[in-house]
Amino acid sequence: MVFGSHQERGRSKLWSACFRNACALSTLGAAFFASRYAWGRRAAYASQFLDPIGRAWRTKAKVKAALLGNEDPDEWDLPPKPKGMRWATYERWVARYDAAEDMLDAQLVLAAARLMKRI
Repeated sequence: MVFGSHQERGRSKLWSACFRNACALSTLGAAFFASRYAWGRRAAYASQFLDPIGRAWRTKAKVKAALLGNEDPDEWDLPPKPKGMRWATYERWVARYDAAEDMLDAQLVLAAARLMKRI
């Protein structure tokens, strides 16, 4: 059963009766509609399957890809500001990159501490 509700600014949203309750419609390229609850782990974000180290590496790769442009990826750890990008935007990207680096450093310290306990 599909029904709709009115949202603000004259928009409407479709809802479906799903196993336990009403849920917003999502198709995910499938033959039927279901909620995120019904899809379970098949409808999760990629970062939800990663540990903190994996998320930090993924963040670094995404920042590098966003800033690279026509540059050689092996040449830069963190690429320079692309032409036409505002400095404030570039500094936000750099802050994300630095936060990912800090996370990797913190995880390295924790791993070293665990190894030292074993010795």
